[in-house]
Amino acid sequence: MQLSNNRIANRFELTDKELNSMGLSFDKLIKNYPEKAILLFSRIIDFHEHRYNIAGKHLLYMSFESFLHIYLRHVKELTVENQFGERSKFQLAEKDLNATMSIVLGALNDEYQKYKDEHPNNRFFRKGSKAYYYNGDYYDVDILPDGQIGSFYKRIDK
Repeated sequence: MQLSNNRIANRFELTDKELNSMGLSFDKLIKNYPEKAILLFSRIIDFHEHRYNIAGKHLLYMSFESFLHIYLRHVKELTVENQFGERSKFQLAEKDLNATMSIVLGALNDEYQKYKDEHPNNRFFRKGSKAYYYNGDYYDVDILPDGQIGSFYKRIDK
């Protein structure tokens, strides 16, 4: 029970820092966007690290930090006015985001594994003209050297 409480306290601390970097706080979120605060709180408590590949020796996963970055900046359900308005929002429902990420990251896994074999200490990314095309949209992907997803979002430019 203590470990679970510590993990949740750590997540709230990380979330508070991320909200502060956006010019928000838990208090502002609760006061101005109570439905978004409830959704975010439930995600903080329910989040489980997710691995996107089962093949290959190089891990590809979403950590809690990855989750915060992606969800707070790119998921419509958690969008707040004037916060990262220039960032693309997924046209998918939140529930479909993980499925889309699984498909895109799964399709990139062979390329990722080969790249990590040759460049074990480097980031892997597909951005700009090399963004991954799936289902009518292009997705930018940035994977940190340890395999943690740094960012994943739908491109809005052509």
